Amino acid sequence: MTQDHTHSLLSSDASVGHWTLDPHKTTVRISHKTMWGLMTVKGAFTDVSGDGEITPDHAIIGTITVGASSIDTKNAKRDKHLRSSEFFHVDDYPYIVVTVKGAALDGEHLALDAELTVRDVHEPTKLTAEVTDLQTTTMAVHVSGDIDRHRFGMSFNQMGMIKGVTHLDVAAVFTLTTN
Repeated sequence: MTQDHTHSLLSSDASVGHWTLDPHKTTVRISHKTMWGLMTVKGAFTDVSGDGEITPDHAIIGTITVGASSIDTKNAKRDKHLRSSEFFHVDDYPYIVVTVKGAALDGEHLALDAELTVRDVHEPTKLTAEVTDLQTTTMAVHVSGDIDRHRFGMSFNQMGMIKGVTHLDVAAVFTLTTN
C-alpha cells in the first residue's frame, strides 16, 4: 500500500461513504498444506458479496459474505468432501462471513479488527489489508491472513495428512455507491 493510498483512505473526506464489493472483480482464495506438507491444495470461492463503509471519522467497517458451497479446487471429489459435515458443512452453514469492525495503520498495512464466522462459530481473526489502488470511486484491496480451521470445528485429518493453517488471500474491488 503506498503511503498516498493509506493517507487518502484514512484521512480524506473523498473516501467517506458506502462502498459495495464488485463480485466480478473480486477473488477469494484459500491454500492449505496437505500430504504431510508436501502438497498445497488451492481453492477459490466463486460466490462472494459484501459492502463496507468509511465513516466521517474515517473508521472502516464492513462485511464480506462467501457462499461456502462455491468452493472450487478443480477436483470435484475433494470439493464434495469440503462441502460435507467434516469441513464446511454447507447444508447447515451455507455462508462464511468476514466482519471488519475497524482498522488501524500498522506500518504500510492496515491491521483489520475482524471476526470470521464459519459453521456458526464466531472467532476474532487477524487479517492484514493493503490498498493496491484508490481512485475517486473505486478501491482495490488485498487482504490476507492465516486461519486455524480447528477453531471452527473442522478437525478432520485422515492419517495426519493435513498440516498447519489455511492461508486466506482476497483481492477485492469496491465501488463507492454513496458519500
